[in-house]
Amino acid sequence: MTYAATDACINCKYQDFIDCGVCELECPVNAIKPDIIPDAKKWIALNLRLAEKWPNINEQGAPLPDAHHWAEKPEKLALLCEAPAA
Repeated sequence: MTYAATDACINCKYQDFIDCGVCELECPVNAIKPDIIPDAKKWIALNLRLAEKWPNINEQGAPLPDAHHWAEKPEKLALLCEAPAA
């Protein structure tokens, strides 16, 4: 099954579970969705486009420093910047 990160991941990037299906269940902000949800095509297309520009996160790591501040904020897609943060 294909999974995609949604806008809930913006400014959070919890990286406890990388490259496995566990991420969907364990993501504390419910940002990872399977390809069977109604709007999956939108998220998969966004992930594909940004994967060409942004570095691939393939190792466990810490969330962004202010992830706790952003974790519960809804509708973060408008905050998305096409370039990765330095």
